[in-house]
Amino acid sequence: MDKAEQFIPVQRDYLIKNTILNFDLYGQKGSEYHLIRRSFLPIIDRVFQDIEDKTDGKVFIRIDSLNDYHTYLEENLDVLLNITSVSQIEKAGILFKIGSNIAEKAYAKPNDIDILKRCKEVVENMISYFRSGSDAFMQFEAAVPVDYELHTHCLNVAALSLQLAIESGIENNSQLTDLGLGALLHDVGMTIVPNKIRTKTGPLTDREYMMVKKHVLWGYNILKETGFLSEEALMPVLEHHERIDGRGYPSRKIGDDLHTFGKIVAIAVVFDAMNTNRSYKNAVTSFPALKEMLAMDGAFDPQLIKTFIKMMGRPQK
Repeated sequence: MDKAEQFIPVQRDYLIKNTILNFDLYGQKGSEYHLIRRSFLPIIDRVFQDIEDKTDGKVFIRIDSLNDYHTYLEENLDVLLNITSVSQIEKAGILFKIGSNIAEKAYAKPNDIDILKRCKEVVENMISYFRSGSDAFMQFEAAVPVDYELHTHCLNVAALSLQLAIESGIENNSQLTDLGLGALLHDVGMTIVPNKIRTKTGPLTDREYMMVKKHVLWGYNILKETGFLSEEALMPVLEHHERIDGRGYPSRKIGDDLHTFGKIVAIAVVFDAMNTNRSYKNAVTSFPALKEMLAMDGAFDPQLIKTFIKMMGRPQK
């Protein structure tokens, strides 16, 4: 491997004073790379001065340190999201990257309490970020890929649900955290559904569809057994396929029998499903998707779907 291929650039602005590095940090002068700061040492003023004096202004890590670098970003995510020199769109990219990494881990090990705690921290950072500016949410949406993956779908459902809740007047941080955590983990039961069914390009058979429908209770039971999620946080897991008119599943609940969190996440799930490329269909762009959702008479809470359409139709500044 060429020496240059052993290194990847990282953003200098993402290095936070007095934090401990968990990777070696390198600078480049001409074609040469040299060590600026070893791992397990704090970032002090001299580090920034060395970057100024001894490099071409760029900093690097070894490619085999990428996971450690992502861990560093995760551990300092709350600080990064408040650094004024980091743009809103950069913050959105960091938040999406860290969130999707943790969501992927959660869907691999949904009963791991440490990972669930990290999911909760991501949700708390999402809430803070979405409240940081009128354009923050749409910047995050711009970072979401159009191609479906289970963990990125669930991260975006969490984002859509949180923003809808905020715009619907839910202000309590604890409630928002419960909603966001349940939304992020709503499809955990899909990990039990065989991959050949989840990725099937043609129509599902009746038997296959019955198996897919079981994912709701599978996910609810997996997460309930951890004891980590409150009953309110479990509502998005249990009710994300219910419908106001009682035509959903698994319990065919009607109207006010549904928890507000279930009503919110049901909207987010359908929109993201329509707005991403799946194995069996191509993505529908936002406005046709919203128009189709509005025409689904009896499916969604009338006030929530109106707020959602207004939210997603707002032009980005």
